[in-house]
Amino acid sequence: MTAPAPTVTAILPKAGYNDGSYSLVAITGTAFVTGAAVTLELTGEADIVATAESVVSSTEITCTIDLTGAEPGLWDVVVTNADAQVGTLTEGFTVTAVPTVLFTAIPRTVFSPSIEDPTHAGSVRFFPSVSGNINPIVAYDWDFGDGYSGTDITPIHAYPTVSAYTSYYVTLTIAESDAHSSIATVSDFIAVDIVGNVPAVATDGTYEAISVLLWDGTNQMLVNRNPWAGSSYYLLNPVIKTSIDKIGTMTFTLLDAGSSTAGEKATVAEGINIIAIMGQTCIFSGLIRRVTQNSQTAFTSTTKMQMWDIECDSDLAKLKKLKVAAAALALTPEGETIIDSPGNVAQRILT
Repeated sequence: MTAPAPTVTAILPKAGYNDGSYSLVAITGTAFVTGAAVTLELTGEADIVATAESVVSSTEITCTIDLTGAEPGLWDVVVTNADAQVGTLTEGFTVTAVPTVLFTAIPRTVFSPSIEDPTHAGSVRFFPSVSGNINPIVAYDWDFGDGYSGTDITPIHAYPTVSAYTSYYVTLTIAESDAHSSIATVSDFIAVDIVGNVPAVATDGTYEAISVLLWDGTNQMLVNRNPWAGSSYYLLNPVIKTSIDKIGTMTFTLLDAGSSTAGEKATVAEGINIIAIMGQTCIFSGLIRRVTQNSQTAFTSTTKMQMWDIECDSDLAKLKKLKVAAAALALTPEGETIIDSPGNVAQRILT
């Protein structure tokens, strides 16, 4: 009498990542006999041969399956008895790539010491973004790069005070309910700068002229009042703001003392990138979020003074690193000298 062929009805777990082995995989079905072999099979790929098979009973087999480097996809689960009879669970096991682990933080640059707490630099909130995980995430482990860690999903962390510009790596490790873990690390992710490195702008009634570059979203230079050509733009009442959950912003009044053309004046608008340079220092660069015309006063019939109240994103992390040489518009970020056209330099600052 011929023994019945095996059948395969289920496998647990029914999915796995292609970065390691899974032990005590449980296969259920019927007519399993001692010596039965287990394989995962996918057309065009080499079979994945299970090891440490144990026929617990005629309805259960346990084994270890190594998925390292396996092609993602739906694999057949095949049990072959010692008499060569075969049972198959078609597309019963899913091999998938490891999850994508990303994170963001707002703001990414803070100052030391903070106004709110002089014993620390500013605080940062972190936000995870995980996709492709098979099982629910049960733990988040953050390494903030300064010797401290956290386990909240969206933690808030206050960085220590520093005496010089300092950047920190950040690492996020997530753990799923089956104990599988995935890691993401980003170097130089958070910057802590000292308040003294924020470019000083006079607020005593005397104002230095600033050079202004305006740049739109299609890489078109709109205004180029460069450092050596002279400028009639002035920066009044600047205030830098950083807070948890918000990108750093700068509010200020931009005064045009009369040399800009009507067309140039019209380009000071929401959605336009602005770069302000005082002497050899890039005071800030950012996207104008809000702008209102403050006043317009006639000097002559053709020359007018105009003021705008502006709020823009401020990429504070770049302030200390960017210097502009007045003679040649040479940009020297972190020791690298770049001599280029104003438009290309502007693009470098903004990207």
